[in-house]
Amino acid sequence: MKKKLLPLILLLLAGLSAAQAYDFSAVAPSGQTLFYTIDTETNTTVSVGLGNTQPLGDLTIPDTVTYGGITYSVTSIGIIAFWNCSGLTSISIPNSVTLIGDGAFWNCTSLTSISIPNSVTSIGYDAFHNCTSLTSILIPNSVTSIGGGTFWNCSGLTSISIPNSVTSIGECAFWNCTSLTSILIPNSVTSIGGGTFWNCSGLTSISIPNSITSIEPYTFFGCTRLSSITIPEFVSTIGMKAFGNCASLSSIAIGHSVTSIGDSAFAGCIKLTSVTIPNSITSIEPYTFLGCTRLSSITIPDSVTTIGQSAFAGCVQLTSVTIPNSVTFLGNNAFSNCIRLSSVYFGTSIRQLPANLFLHCDSISIVHFDAKHCSEHNGVLSRMRQLSTLYLGNNVDTLPSDIFKNMPQIQTIYLDPDSNQITTIGANAFDGCNNMAGHIVIPHITSLGDGAFSGCGMISSVELGNGLSAIGDTVFKGCDHMTNVTLGRGVQSIADNAFEGCTEIRLLTSRALNPPTIYRTTFEDVDDDISVRVPCEAVAAYQNAPFWSHFNNIEGRFDFFFSATSADITKGSVTIVHAPVCDNIEAHIQANPYHGYRFSHWSDGNTDNPRYIVVTQDTIITAHFEEIVGIDSPLLHPAHYSQEGNRIVVNGAEGQSVRVFDIMGKLISSQPNVPEPFSVYLPAAGVYLIQIGSRTPQKIVVH
Repeated sequence: MKKKLLPLILLLLAGLSAAQAYDFSAVAPSGQTLFYTIDTETNTTVSVGLGNTQPLGDLTIPDTVTYGGITYSVTSIGIIAFWNCSGLTSISIPNSVTLIGDGAFWNCTSLTSISIPNSVTSIGYDAFHNCTSLTSILIPNSVTSIGGGTFWNCSGLTSISIPNSVTSIGECAFWNCTSLTSILIPNSVTSIGGGTFWNCSGLTSISIPNSITSIEPYTFFGCTRLSSITIPEFVSTIGMKAFGNCASLSSIAIGHSVTSIGDSAFAGCIKLTSVTIPNSITSIEPYTFLGCTRLSSITIPDSVTTIGQSAFAGCVQLTSVTIPNSVTFLGNNAFSNCIRLSSVYFGTSIRQLPANLFLHCDSISIVHFDAKHCSEHNGVLSRMRQLSTLYLGNNVDTLPSDIFKNMPQIQTIYLDPDSNQITTIGANAFDGCNNMAGHIVIPHITSLGDGAFSGCGMISSVELGNGLSAIGDTVFKGCDHMTNVTLGRGVQSIADNAFEGCTEIRLLTSRALNPPTIYRTTFEDVDDDISVRVPCEAVAAYQNAPFWSHFNNIEGRFDFFFSATSADITKGSVTIVHAPVCDNIEAHIQANPYHGYRFSHWSDGNTDNPRYIVVTQDTIITAHFEEIVGIDSPLLHPAHYSQEGNRIVVNGAEGQSVRVFDIMGKLISSQPNVPEPFSVYLPAAGVYLIQIGSRTPQKIVVH
C-alpha cells in the first residue's frame, strides 16, 4: 500500500531537486516566478515544474506563457511541482491544465483553497499529500481517476464531492483525513484502493456504491466514529483489516455475494453487537473478530470449513456459539478469553480441536457435542472446568479414557435412550463426577473401561445394552444413590468391586441366560435381600451360580420388550388387556376407535381386533384408524364434478387434498395439493364419496 509509494516519491524528489530540471522560468500574473518544462512531443505545451525558488501567498498559474518568442500552452502541473511550498495559501489553475501530477502540492501545509478547472481529467498520486490546512475541495466532472494518497493526511479536510465521472479512487487516497465527516461515492466508481479511508476518525457515515465488488485491505481501518455500514450486493471480498478498529461500528450487513473476509477484518470493533455471516463464506480468517468486546451473538453457517487463529478471541460478551459441521481450526485460541461464553454446540464432523480453543473461557457450562470423533477432543472438553450439562448427540460413538475425570461440576449428561450410538466408554471417563445425576441408558455399548463411572454418586439407575460382554473393575464403585441396574443379554463377566459401595441398589435385572461370572466383592456392600430379576428359564441357574446364590430374592422376568400404541392418538387408543409374563407370553390387545373413526389395521397388516399375540422377541405394534364415511353423506353438487366414462373430473379443489372412498368407506384414492381441475379413474359404476380438504365427504353417483 502506501509504503510502496513513498520510496518512489522520495527518489523523485531527490533526483529532480538536484537536477533543477526545467527549461525556463517566467513571472506569473500574481508576481511569483514559475518554472516550466517544454513538452518535447508537441513543442507547444509546457508543464509547471520544480524550480530553485518557492512561490508564496496566493498564486495564479497562467494558461499560456511566452519564451523565446514562442507562446506555450500550460497543460499540466508536473510531478512535485510545488513540493514543500509551505507558504502557498491559495492557487488558481487555468482551464488549459488537464493533468495534476504526482506529489504536485506535497506538504503545502498553508494551502487553504484550490480551484481545479473542468479541463483536468486526472489527479496524480499524493497530489495534495499533507496539505493540512485544506478544508474543502471541488473535484470537477472531468476527473476520471483520483490517485493513491491524493489527500493523504489532509487533516483539515471536512468535505469533498466526488463527481460521477470518477471511476477509481487510489489506495490511501484519504488516509488520515481526520476531519472528514461524510463523503458520497458515486455509482461510477468501480474500485476503491486499500487504506483509502485509513484513520478517518471523523467519518460517521459512508455509502458504498453497488458498483464496488471488493473492499480492499485497511479501507476503513481506524474509522472510529463510523457506526454502521452496508456491504453492497455484489461485493465478493472484504480485505484484511478492512474495518479494523472501527470502534463505533455497531452493526454491519454482509451480503450473500461475499465469499471471503480477510484477516482481522473487524478486529477491535468494540461496539459491534451482532453479525450474521452469510452461507457464501467458507473461511473465517485469523483475528477476524478479535477484541469485539460487545459481540453477543454470532451465526456461523454450515458453509464455513476453516476458522483461523484467535478469530473470536476476547469477545467477552459472547454467550453462545455453534460450530458447524466439518470445521477445521487453523491455529489456536479461536475463542480464547470469551469469558462469558456459557454454551457451545459442536457439529457432527468436527475433528482435531486445538487444546487452547477455549482458553480462559471459564463460564462454559453447557456443551452440545455431536462429533463422531469425540476421542480427539479430550483436551478441549477436559479444560471446561464449569461444564455442568453435556448433551451427547447420536453421532458420538466413543468417550475416551479420563475425558471428564474429576469434573465434579458436571450434573447432567443427556443421552438419547433410543438412538445414542456410544459403543465405547474408556477407563475413568467420568471418574469423580460426583454431581452427575440421572438415568444412564447405553443401548449399544460394547466396551466399558475400569472405573468409567466410579464415584458418580448421584446416578439413579443404569441400563446397559446387549452388546457388552464384560464389566470392568470399579466401573460403578461408590455410586451410592443408584437404585436400579439392568445388565444386557451379552454380559459374561463382572469384575471385582464393579458395584462396590452401591448401597442403595434395590432392583438388579440381568438379561443374560447364563449367569455372568462374578466375585465375592463384585457387589460389595449391596444388600442380599434386593430383588434380582433374570430370564424366566434361568432362575434356577442363577440361584445355584457362585456368589449369585447369595441373593435371596431371585425371580423370573419376561425378557422381551413389548409395546402397543395408536398410530394417531386423535383417532383412537390401544389397551393392553394382558401383557406377556413368564408363565403366559401371550399378549392381549384391543384397539379403541374414537367417535367418527373405526379400526383399520395393525402395523404388521393384521386386522384382528381384539388381538392375541405370542411374544417371542422385542415387539412394537401400532393400531391404525380411519374416518367413517357412508351412505348418509350429502350429495356433491353437479357443478363441482363431471363424468367422462370411468373418469371423474373434480373442480374447485386446487391446492387442497382430495380423497375418494367407496360407499362402505374404504379409501380408494388420496392426493395432496391437487391441481385444478383434478381427475380420478374409478373402478366401476356405483356410489362414491369425495372429500375435498377437511370438508365433510359428499356422495356422487357414477353411471
